[in-house]
Amino acid sequence: METSEIVQRGIDYIEEHPYEPLSLENIAEAAVMSVPNLYRLFYAMTGHPIKEYVRKRRISEAASLLRYTDHATIDIGIGCGFQSYQTFFNTFKRSTGLTPGQYRQAEFIFSVEQINLHERVTYLEEREVFDRFPNVKVIRRIGRRRRSITLFMVIGQRQTPCNVERLMNILGIHDPVRMKRWKASSD
Repeated sequence: METSEIVQRGIDYIEEHPYEPLSLENIAEAAVMSVPNLYRLFYAMTGHPIKEYVRKRRISEAASLLRYTDHATIDIGIGCGFQSYQTFFNTFKRSTGLTPGQYRQAEFIFSVEQINLHERVTYLEEREVFDRFPNVKVIRRIGRRRRSITLFMVIGQRQTPCNVERLMNILGIHDPVRMKRWKASSD
């Protein structure tokens, strides 16, 4: 069995149990691997520590519920697997830069998509480029109507909307094949 398939089993387990307390041992058991090996391989394949990925996915789900429902913030936080409202509030603010109440009124949508290692081939290829520019982060934001996707380049605290061509020029990538793949993945 390939490494990506083993790590994908761990991701699938996380996605099947998003609101339950997840231990590294349970995730490793689902992936049929030891905890240290899974932790190391998960990070190598996805660029995220396991707990950080779980936290980001829960915040993404909470952000969606905040945007599209009228449920109380505390109910959303507890429902998305956070132990207390304070933990949810602090984690949400650290991840999005806004409090849950501010986010409900904000113009942008915070979304962290589920990782599918079989679909995200370009991520590993482009990782070396992003390692050279640690202060630049790319955030995909979906417009209110979910039809338009805008890429935001974050440098320090400033967010700048940009298209794929501009981002690749800034990062010094002048490969037409990569440009085509990035455009396809951002559509």
